[in-house]
Amino acid sequence: MSIDFHNYVLLSQALSYNTRKYRCENSLSKRTSFLNGFALLLNGSNVCTVVYPWLKEKVILIARNEKLENVDRYYFDQFFSLIRVYSSMFWNVDRTDNQNDTFDDIKDILINLVNNFNQEKIMKRLFDYLFDDAVKQLLQVTKIDDNEKQQIINSVNTNVGIYIKNKSTTEYACLMKENMTVENYISFLLARVERLIELRDIIKKSRKNPLHSDIRKLQNNALLLYESTIFKILIVKDPRVYYYIDKISAHMRALNGLLKCFEQDQARYAYIYREIKWRIINPHERCVLLNNGPTNVFRMLWSNLFPDIDPEETVNNVLAPNLNKQYDISKTLDVCVHCELLLIDYLLKNQINEIEGQLDVEIGISKMSCYLCSLYIAELNKEHKRIFCLSDSTHGKVYQKWDFIPDEQQHLKQNVERVVIEQIEKYLNDIQLDQKQSGVKHIGDSDTLDIVGEINDVDTKYVLSLMKKDQL
Repeated sequence: MSIDFHNYVLLSQALSYNTRKYRCENSLSKRTSFLNGFALLLNGSNVCTVVYPWLKEKVILIARNEKLENVDRYYFDQFFSLIRVYSSMFWNVDRTDNQNDTFDDIKDILINLVNNFNQEKIMKRLFDYLFDDAVKQLLQVTKIDDNEKQQIINSVNTNVGIYIKNKSTTEYACLMKENMTVENYISFLLARVERLIELRDIIKKSRKNPLHSDIRKLQNNALLLYESTIFKILIVKDPRVYYYIDKISAHMRALNGLLKCFEQDQARYAYIYREIKWRIINPHERCVLLNNGPTNVFRMLWSNLFPDIDPEETVNNVLAPNLNKQYDISKTLDVCVHCELLLIDYLLKNQINEIEGQLDVEIGISKMSCYLCSLYIAELNKEHKRIFCLSDSTHGKVYQKWDFIPDEQQHLKQNVERVVIEQIEKYLNDIQLDQKQSGVKHIGDSDTLDIVGEINDVDTKYVLSLMKKDQL
């Protein structure tokens, strides 16, 4: 690795060039969804959280970019205590009605605990200005007239068998289990949209101190819409709307997914989690020298590519507006090892190698990995002949404070650095082409919508209980 690696990272972040965003669907197994949901519930308002279940020790390894606060430790203790109680109850085959009521009580406590701890993140997703267009389109759904509604009903009646085939959908719960007519079901879905908008407005008015019951009801309505194929295909066709519904229902879906796994797969989940503990992996931060500084490194790259063209126009119009000048002045940068790398490093150094199925190491993560982490993990897979399946996905963004695992082998660092430089050079060639054709043009960050949720399996019994317990 060269002395200018972190300058290259700063340039990558400042230039916001487009990198490929992808998720490998084959890796999103039931266990991966379970672990992703677990990580999301432990994340709170933090940037990212990763988890790995060390089965031999019956402990969940947890890593974050930031140091753990006292409020996190308190929440983890409470959350894991409830998970242990909930899991252990599935070993009593002859459960009484009172014990079934206890299940519901524990679930209620868990929902309130999760929502309270994750409230800042939930509220941020609910009112993020980036979703303004999605909210406007939801408002339009509430204005669907009788003719439009009848068209949807006719379309469903023509292919009703398709919509009730999947037992993990709102359609199956309502049309099959509740024996709703298609007309009543479409009215039910439209009512869910109206109720969601209504609850959003109520929560917005009391944003500093919203009622937990209102947040929970909003999540329930969003969950029912998210799990509805008809809503996705026939009522709202814009993926941005479905992405919004995905985000605001994610915590509720994650918790439902966890609890459903304990109930349906006792041998794999309940047996382990009735004794589960947690262990934090400490973050790693440091300050690095930038030596030449990002702007000078940009000039050097430009001069190597275009020795006869002055780089200053591009520096001033493309780089400068997106780069903090302080980095060229102080020549220092605070960096950290991202949490998924911290966890992988821990597994490697402690020789933890618990193979399950075809995937070697399934790690749960609260959001997709960044572009540099995906590159690095791919190199670690090849080097250690492991399959850290986090390399299967990335949101494609580059973060300036990124760092390697401490004491990493130089050839792995060089492999990652080479790809980073190639990406910058490709971008500079594109910039030069744009200058020739129509002047300088800054290609902004393109974060394509990812509509793959953390948990993609609704509990039919839960859907029915929402309808009967006035939780909407």
